[in-house]
Amino acid sequence: MLSSTFSLRAETFHRLYVDPGKSDNLRRYYCVVPISAIPDAWANWLDVNARESTDKGKVPNAIRQTLTDQPEWFAEYNRGLTVVASSVAWDNKENRVTLEFKDREYNGVLDGGHTLRAILDQRAAGEEATQEGYCNLEIFHGLEEESITSVVEARNTSKQVASKSLMNLDGKFDEFKAVLGKKADLVSWKEN
Repeated sequence: MLSSTFSLRAETFHRLYVDPGKSDNLRRYYCVVPISAIPDAWANWLDVNARESTDKGKVPNAIRQTLTDQPEWFAEYNRGLTVVASSVAWDNKENRVTLEFKDREYNGVLDGGHTLRAILDQRAAGEEATQEGYCNLEIFHGLEEESITSVVEARNTSKQVASKSLMNLDGKFDEFKAVLGKKADLVSWKEN
């Protein structure tokens, strides 16, 4: 059995509420870590992730663009990484979270493979901006083995918002709606 311990500087660390009816052992934590603190070795801990990460396509391109052009907004624009750890410790004096991964089948990066790949690829390419931002990190500890697949499934069902919905949210159609008057209600300006 492979075991790895990772100590990361964190700007914040919080324990999240978990319904006590689920499990006495389940704990969830949230922290924000510098992108530069994300270990390269996490590339070897992706077995619990349902998808193979890719560097092609709209989503990976958008992640890379944010890392390059707006790293200071990365934590706000990106959901970040979700990991399952066999142990979690927080040192509030040093502002460090220490995670232990023991088994690739049950520990590692559960969600955020595209994000991890983009960060590590840009770091390997020597792009300095990649190191400037922050990344959200959600940590599961005590997640029962039979629940991992359900959590992975639930975290991987999101669909990108359509452009028309974003344009509507941004008010881009307001002038056109005003011209249409009551007939504007017959037009679909956003999804669903």
